[in-house]
Amino acid sequence: MVCFCQNTASDLALALPSIAAAAELNLNADSQAILAIGASLAGSGLPAGPGSPDPAWQQLQLPSISLSASEVATISAAAYLRAQVLAQFGIDLLNPAQASAFVRLAATLSARLSAMANASASASLGASAWPQLAATLNATAQVEAALSTGVLVSAGSQPEMASSQPMLAQLQLLLPMTSLSAQLDLDLSANFSAQLTAQLQAIMAIPMPQLPVATVSMMATLSASLNAIAQLSASLGVNPLQAGAPAVEAMVSARADAVAQMAMSMGVNLPALAASLPGPGAAVNPPSFATAATVNAVMSLNTQALASLDLAVPAAASLPVLTVGLPTASIAAQLAAMGFAPSTAPCGGMCDARSLLNAAVSASGGAGAGVSGAVSI
Repeated sequence: MVCFCQNTASDLALALPSIAAAAELNLNADSQAILAIGASLAGSGLPAGPGSPDPAWQQLQLPSISLSASEVATISAAAYLRAQVLAQFGIDLLNPAQASAFVRLAATLSARLSAMANASASASLGASAWPQLAATLNATAQVEAALSTGVLVSAGSQPEMASSQPMLAQLQLLLPMTSLSAQLDLDLSANFSAQLTAQLQAIMAIPMPQLPVATVSMMATLSASLNAIAQLSASLGVNPLQAGAPAVEAMVSARADAVAQMAMSMGVNLPALAASLPGPGAAVNPPSFATAATVNAVMSLNTQALASLDLAVPAAASLPVLTVGLPTASIAAQLAAMGFAPSTAPCGGMCDARSLLNAAVSASGGAGAGVSGAVSI
């Protein structure tokens, strides 16, 4: 029995005004520049220290895979969902009896959030100050690290990156496959193709409830706020909801001002630097995934099994188990961390979990989308 209880939902509704915490932030020029520089650094895999891919990697024969990047992304998302749900709730999506518990969690969470979506307490949720405060604090830490290590370089300073792009693109495509060992209990050095296909079919066939647009929007904004609150708490060592948005804003501003002073002492003009750096995604430095460990992990994959994968894998956006399951798992875990954990036992005669589960399965037709394909090993 795993569900998002009506009683828990009532407590959450009372906490929503604090989570919404609308505030008009007044970022000065330095803080705005820090945000822009942080976005550029994050998109470029910085600050990880200057360097370039090992020239010896160019001589490696990386395994080949016949699947597209979209298909690999779907497989990776399904495997990640299984691992997250198992770790967070002890529910194994590969076990049909347990998978129904996750559907019940999704159905009850959807019902509670749908009921709150039109409530006055959630009206200002989209204007929450927490995500921008967390973004500013994260960017401040990135800029401080980049200034300390001297990796704020221009895009043109590492021309050797261009010759590595084909290898890096192939490495990036294969990397999600290396996680399947832990996420799906697969032996990736063996011929795992048939086992992978069966597991994908089991996960993608899980029926999930349809979510109203208002509920989807609320889940997204609530999740962003909860994630930001968790980040701020970890970085500042305070409970943001208890301290209040104005106090947290003062702490974040103080850190940004300190980094601005640090930059000034080094002769760095942050607004000018922000204007000169490339936007997110530009290759200023080797991507953070290009390490010896990741290359070794890819080289350990069973080449024959990868090459023989012949699957018709739907796009992730077309699979309810992913479009509904991933945000459900994420926000349920965030709520649990905030003290609003799913219930593991019926709450009495008023429990409506079974009826909500039955309605969700009925509305979905009793099954989800699947994966098909011939696998020859």
